[in-house]
Amino acid sequence: MEITPYQAELKRLLRLSTLTPGTLHPSDTIRTGNHAAVFINNEPFILCGPSNDLASIVQAQALAASPEIKNAFRALGKVGEIRSGAIAGKEISWKTAESAVVAKESGRVEHGKDTGPLVAIVLNDPHQALTAYLCVNTKMARILDAKAPELDDGHRLPSLARGNQVGSNRHSSQARSNHPGLTPKPIRARKAAQDVGMER
Repeated sequence: MEITPYQAELKRLLRLSTLTPGTLHPSDTIRTGNHAAVFINNEPFILCGPSNDLASIVQAQALAASPEIKNAFRALGKVGEIRSGAIAGKEISWKTAESAVVAKESGRVEHGKDTGPLVAIVLNDPHQALTAYLCVNTKMARILDAKAPELDDGHRLPSLARGNQVGSNRHSSQARSNHPGLTPKPIRARKAAQDVGMER
């Protein structure tokens, strides 16, 4: 099956990145722990790690202050106050499986059967749109992993996606994200995440 320039670029960026979208089955430790989180309108969306871990706190603060995360939330129809803070796991409505950002080696393609260190949990992201964006946007990826390479500058991928949506809309009435950089992706790396990264 032929892929579009947008899909090809997304695939290239996911291969290049040191982060990849994955899935997590939250352990009891995660479900009952306290987390450093990014909120919008007091709703938690991104969990960066334990609330008593300085690195996790700094990551949450940096993401909350990032213009890129504001644009991403707006694209998902979320507008309001964005802040960082702590939340108790017992206050979260956990699903059996949650979307996750998982560490990997740059240049490696994940096929869905491997496991790797958990970097962040992304709540309420069933299509992994926000999760993938965290993995391929240079500024946000480097907040989560300082060693992340140069990836998307926030312009090229959305530009390609706009062309992708125009072509797709001629043949399909399927609902899509309003943000071209956050369109649900038919090609994305998947990986089962381990709990150990959140239990440091």
